[in-house]
Amino acid sequence: MHNGYESKVTVEPYYANPSDAFYEKLLDIVMLESNAEAKCLGKYAEVIFGTWDLATGIATGTAYVQDAWFVPQSIGGDTSGVQIPFEINPVGARTVMDVSYNATTHTPTFTTPGA
Repeated sequence: MHNGYESKVTVEPYYANPSDAFYEKLLDIVMLESNAEAKCLGKYAEVIFGTWDLATGIATGTAYVQDAWFVPQSIGGDTSGVQIPFEINPVGARTVMDVSYNATTHTPTFTTPGA
């Protein structure tokens, strides 16, 4: 019997980038074999961009944000680099947010709709 749609995202490969703050969090979970909520639970957003301003490099749209478990699968790699593949398992209700993304700075900004 099917119990409905269950969202899950697999990120593989994820090439480790030591200058990325997310890398540090994944590495900490993997190396300490931690499954603590404080380390593994974060925010996940699915985004639909509706506009793109070429002059400013800013895209705007709608984000569906919810809590999610970030679960590393392994650590390893080859000559192409260190890899930490992981799964994202969203949980709980989604919140609808407005989002703008600056492609120059790689920075998203989330705001309450209509704010």
